[in-house]
This record gives sequence, structure tokens and C-alpha cells, in this order.
Amino acid sequence: FVSFVVKEREVKAKHQQQLAGMRLLAYWTSTWLFDSLSYLVPAMTTLALIAAFDIDAFIKNGALSSTLWLLVLFGPAVASFTYCVSFLFSSHSSALIWVLFLNFLTGLALMITSFVLGLIESTQGINFTLKYFFRLLPGFCLGDGLLQMSLCQKGQCPRLTSTGYDMRGLIDTPMSPQVTGLSITYLAIEGGGFMLLCLLLEVFTGQGRVRQAIV
Repeated sequence: FVSFVVKEREVKAKHQQQLAGMRLLAYWTSTWLFDSLSYLVPAMTTLALIAAFDIDAFIKNGALSSTLWLLVLFGPAVASFTYCVSFLFSSHSSALIWVLFLNFLTGLALMITSFVLGLIESTQGINFTLKYFFRLLPGFCLGDGLLQMSLCQKGQCPRLTSTGYDMRGLIDTPMSPQVTGLSITYLAIEGGGFMLLCLLLEVFTGQGRVRQAIV
């Protein structure tokens, strides 16, 4: 998502549209809608492949709705998040590389780190608290949600508490807060929240002066 918006600013295409009378709200709303709708194609393809390969943890025993919500809401949320990050860059090629790296860190590396911290007795409590902040990153919400569902068996998921995973009888469902519920809620809020932040950055940073701090 980031390459297009940075390149439009880089080649002054966005500036020309503004001179022609385009409102910033219309620009960002149309861009967000286009990206969100375009994202549905790979999202539905992913869901179809999961069903085709019959991955039980993601499609059976009530897990299908959780998987669907995670995939569908991730697109609008990560698009809005990416627009906010785009103000840090003046080169679309640099923006693409760094955003891909950021998504790798938040969607895979941070998710694995959090999972490992949840297994170590001395870090289970802090990890439980930190996850509320980690979920502010859309990539983590998607990765962690799918990871938690992969631990479920026949719709029964081990409950995650401040003392780690309870394997002795406390059972959650796939839509429970600590499995996918909180991640889905965060993604739903982040879609609009990051979009609002993007508009504020556009107004209060003079259309992206903050990007000069990094690239």
C-alpha cells in the first residue's frame, strides 16, 4: 500500500490534484477504499486455500468465523497503518523495503517473540500485559490470532492467562478474547483509528515534513 501513496507525493501528482481542487479527505478516503477492496481478492484466495487444504484449526469447530474476520479486517487496518508510516519517507522504493521489513518484524518476529515469552515462567506476566500494546500493530493481530487458533483442538483452546497457558481445564473458544477476540476488536478499531491519525498527520505536519527525520 505504501509505494503508491509515496510515489504520488514524490512525483508531485498528489500536489497537482490538490491544485485542481481535490480535498485531502476525498484523496485518503478513496485510496483507503480502493486498497481495502483490492485486498479482499488475496484475502478470499487465502481463505479458499485454507479450506482446500482442510486446515481444521482455521475452519472447523467455530474457527471459520474467526479466520474470516481476521483476514477481512486486517486489510483496512494495515492500509491505514501504512499510510501513517508513509509520512516518514520521500522515496517510494525505500518506503516499500522498510514497510515490508516492518511488517515482517511485527507480523512474524514479534509474534514468535511474544509466544516464547509466554512459555517462560519469569516473563509470562509481562508478556500478557505487553500483548495489549503489541496488538496496536495490525501485523501482530493477524499473526497472533492465527497462532492462538493453531493451538486449538476441536474448538477447544487453552486459556492464556498472566501465568501462561492453562492446560488443565480452562478452555476458551476460537472467538474468546485471548484467542482471537481482542485481535479482531483491535483490527476493527485500527482501520478507522489509523485513518484518522493519517488525516491529522497530513494537516499538522505540512503534508509529510516528518518523513525528513528518517529518509
